[in-house]
Amino acid sequence: MMLEAIIDGLAALATPQSILFMLIGVVYGLVIGILPGLGGVVAMALLLPFTYGFETAATLALLLGAHIATIWGDSVTSILFSVPGSAKGLALCFDGYPMTKQGQARRALAASATGTMRSISWNCWSSSRTRSLLAARGTMPPGCRCFAAVSIAWRQAAVTGPASCS
Repeated sequence: MMLEAIIDGLAALATPQSILFMLIGVVYGLVIGILPGLGGVVAMALLLPFTYGFETAATLALLLGAHIATIWGDSVTSILFSVPGSAKGLALCFDGYPMTKQGQARRALAASATGTMRSISWNCWSSSRTRSLLAARGTMPPGCRCFAAVSIAWRQAAVTGPASCS
């Protein structure tokens, strides 16, 4: 039953209208993400009036594409111009901009895109509940246990000191 729902959802996203809407959302999200001060929530809020009257799967593809693209779009100005678009883009100014000054902007942008895709995959794969269940059972790989503990501690606002990864 669960597998059928997953297949039905992927089939709904494979329609030409959904694919077109996702591409439009990605382009729009990149533009919004590149503009400093704007992010995924603003992009989705500005797109919301345009979602009425279309298929549900197509509009979700539009919003998803826009939100995900703003995550990477924020890193472009941080890496190329040392102007962070948001607080999370500040760290990219310390490593990405010096790489740009050394002529390695393409490498910095590629590393940022790879990191964004990995974080998106990680977030889609697991929620905090799944991580805590796996960590409690001891079935998580060692590197993931530390991340799960830090994530759980952060969400509960329990600062107990630095975690040690084993």
